[in-house]
Amino acid sequence: MRRSFNRYYRLLTKYCLVALLFSIVAINTCKADDRISTFKPALLSDTIYSKVDKAPTFPGGIEFLFQFIGNNIKYRDAEDFDDPKQRRVLVQFIVEPDGLLSGIKAIRGTNDSLNREAERVIALSQKWEPGIKDGKAVRVRCAMPVAFGRGELHDSYSDEIFPEVTRDPRFPGGPDAFNKFISEHIRYPKDDRDKGISGKAVVQFVVEKNGSLSNFKALSGPSEAMKAEAVRLMALSPKWYAGIWEGNKFVRTQYTASVIFTLDH
Repeated sequence: MRRSFNRYYRLLTKYCLVALLFSIVAINTCKADDRISTFKPALLSDTIYSKVDKAPTFPGGIEFLFQFIGNNIKYRDAEDFDDPKQRRVLVQFIVEPDGLLSGIKAIRGTNDSLNREAERVIALSQKWEPGIKDGKAVRVRCAMPVAFGRGELHDSYSDEIFPEVTRDPRFPGGPDAFNKFISEHIRYPKDDRDKGISGKAVVQFVVEKNGSLSNFKALSGPSEAMKAEAVRLMALSPKWYAGIWEGNKFVRTQYTASVIFTLDH
C-alpha cells in the first residue's frame, strides 16, 4: 500500500513538473509573439524621414522641376500680381517609396487662391526618384517654394536656337513615356500599310523655352505620308522639358526625333 502510494506520488509529481514546464514555455511563447506583433514592419514603412542618405529628386533635376511648375501654374486672380509678398508659397509634401507624392499642403502663404494653386501644381507632378536610407526607398518629407510672377524662373536667351545644349530637352516621363505616346496616337497611312511599307521617319523641331514644340520639318521617311504623320504626331505632343544652357538658362533647342512605323501598329 505504502509502495503504491509512493509510486503514485512520484508520477503525480512528474506530471506536475511536465505541466509546469509546458506552461512556462507557452507563456514565454505568447510573450515572444506579443513582442513580435507589437514590432510591426508596417511601422517602419510608415516612418517619415526628413534626413536621408539620398534626397528625393524630380526626374531631370531641379531645373526641370522649376520648368514643370512654370509650365503648369495658373493665376487664379488678377490681384494676385499686385503684392510681391503673395507670390511665393511654401508647399510641404511626402515623397513615397514608389515616387508618388502625398500629404500635399501649403504651409506658408498669405493668399488662399495662390496656396490652392501651388498645391494643385505640385499634385500634377509625375513620380519622383524616392529618397534612400540604408539602401532602401523610404518616405521623405519635403518642402519647396512655388514662385508666382510675370517673369521666367530662370534667365533665358531670347530668340537664338541652340543646336547643342548643356542638358537636352526631354519628353515628360522620359523615353518610355515618349514611346507610349507615339504608340497611342500613331496612324499608319493606309496606302503604305496595303503596300507593306514600313520604316523610320525623322522629324526636326524646336523645343521652346516653355517646353512647347515649333518649326516642324520632316527630314526623312519611307514615304511622304509617313513623314506627314510623324510631323502630325510631334505637333500633338504635350510640352517637353526645355533644353538648358550653362546650368540654369532655358533656351530654344533644335531637336530631332524618330517615329518608327511597323506593320503591327
